[in-house]
Amino acid sequence: MKQSLPITAANDKLAAWLIFPGILLIYLLFPTKNYYWDGISFARVIEDASTLNSSLLHPNHLIYSVAGYFLYKGTQLVGLNWRAIEVLQIVNCFVSVLTAFLLFRILGRALSSSYLAWTLTLMFAFSANWWKFSVDANAYIPSVFFLLLAFNFILPDAEPKPLVVALLFS
Repeated sequence: MKQSLPITAANDKLAAWLIFPGILLIYLLFPTKNYYWDGISFARVIEDASTLNSSLLHPNHLIYSVAGYFLYKGTQLVGLNWRAIEVLQIVNCFVSVLTAFLLFRILGRALSSSYLAWTLTLMFAFSANWWKFSVDANAYIPSVFFLLLAFNFILPDAEPKPLVVALLFS
C-alpha cells in the first residue's frame, strides 16, 4: 500500500511552487470577454490620457488608473501592443494569485492546518466571484490584496504596525 506524503513545511513549499503558478496559468488562459463597465471605463481613460494628468484620478479608485497608466505605457515601451484592458486583466491575474498566496499564509497561521489552508485557498481561488474579478479589468482585486495585507499585520502573532496597517488599508 502506497503512503501519502506527510504534510510538512517542505511539502507546502513544493506545492506552492506548483499550485500558485498553475492558478495563474489558468487565469491567464481564460480572460473574460464579458467585462464589467468599470474596467472598460478605466481602460478607456488610460488609453485616452496622453500624459499623467488628473483625468486618471477616479474618485473611488485613486491609485488604480494611475498604476494602470504606468503599466500600460511600460508595455508600449517594451514593444508590446496590448490594449489597456488587456494590461489591466493580466495585472489582476497576477495580483489575484498573490492574494490567494497571502490568504494561504494567513490561513496556515490562523488555523495551524495545512490541509484546511490549502482547501480554503483553492475554494477561494476558484470561486465564481473571485475568478470573475480576477480575469477582468476592475479595481477590486488590488483592493482585496491590500486589505488582506493589512489584515496580515494585525494577526495575534504579528508585531503591531498601526501606521503600515493604516497605509495599506487606505
